Amino acid sequence: MDPTTRVWTILIIVLAFATLAMAIPVARRRRGGLSLRSIPGYDALPGIVSASIEAGRPMLVAINQDGIGGTPTPYALISAEIAYQVAVRAAIGERAPVLAVSDVTMIPIAYSAQRRAVKAVGRTERLGQAKRVQWYAPGTRSLAFAAILTGVAGNERIAGGVYSGAFGAELALPLWDATNKRIYSIAASHDIEGQAVGYVMADYALLGDEFSLSGAYLGADGAQMGSALAQTVLQFLVILGLLIPVVVVIGDAVTSGAITRFLTGLFGGGG
Repeated sequence: MDPTTRVWTILIIVLAFATLAMAIPVARRRRGGLSLRSIPGYDALPGIVSASIEAGRPMLVAINQDGIGGTPTPYALISAEIAYQVAVRAAIGERAPVLAVSDVTMIPIAYSAQRRAVKAVGRTERLGQAKRVQWYAPGTRSLAFAAILTGVAGNERIAGGVYSGAFGAELALPLWDATNKRIYSIAASHDIEGQAVGYVMADYALLGDEFSLSGAYLGADGAQMGSALAQTVLQFLVILGLLIPVVVVIGDAVTSGAITRFLTGLFGGGG
């Protein structure tokens, strides 16, 4: 790595940590008055869960491929947070959500999410019922897992489904089934192919960084809201950084290179 690249890398990392360090205290102080950008999928989720409670039918949260250990671990924890946010809202009803996973390491995580949800709403008498976790064999781009979800949706008579994890093009199967059965669907894949399919076929799709923001939007956790705020600020800074060269090029074309000469002199370049 050359010295210039190293300096810019260090500056970006320092800027990211500084933004996060400032954003978290702000989010904690202004938790009630802090407005984050609207994300339709998260805006709709509480209403979908409420509708499932009124109908006396469960929600489905399917987590594909993500598991604890190795590269997928952060994605697995994010998917577990999404499952918890669904479960904690459904816990006031009579039907716990069905959590379907394809990685064995997610089985205890899914059980934990349901138990934490029941405890969070003070219904400890239902701890014994928080066992609606189903495991199906894993596989890269597992069409079998996606196909099984269509059967789960029918057998459990679900009212809505959240499809999280590393779903790719196979996500089309459960989404197509949900459309035919008039079941609400939210696609929360972190795979680019899955996001494309979700954008076209799901009622709501979480795109890009939206996948990782469930704690901030649904849980109103101060630290996670601060992280979301810092992420938004950094996105604007990146966009600004991409626009600056464009402005310089256009400005040079209009001023015969005056802007480049000014910047070169400002930063000690030239001769």
